[in-house]
Amino acid sequence: MDGTSSGNLTDDLSALDFAAVAPEEFARIVKGLSAKQLAEVMRGELRTRILGEVFGRMKQQFRPEAAGGLTALIRWKITGESDAVYET
Repeated sequence: MDGTSSGNLTDDLSALDFAAVAPEEFARIVKGLSAKQLAEVMRGELRTRILGEVFGRMKQQFRPEAAGGLTALIRWKITGESDAVYET
């Protein structure tokens, strides 16, 4: 799937099993979207799924050995149609 698909992008992404997509592929899909396409998919239920996947993967990608002795909490506030807060 790329950002130039002629089908309904929201439907295409809704059918996608995000958990089965490698982080690099997920990033490629998002980077391939135009600003208009990104705005389209970040509405409604798909917004919640995408944000959940992005912030859920941050926990998986974290490497404690790289953090050394640092302890931190990062709070992300995503604004737009409705505000969402994620902590990593």
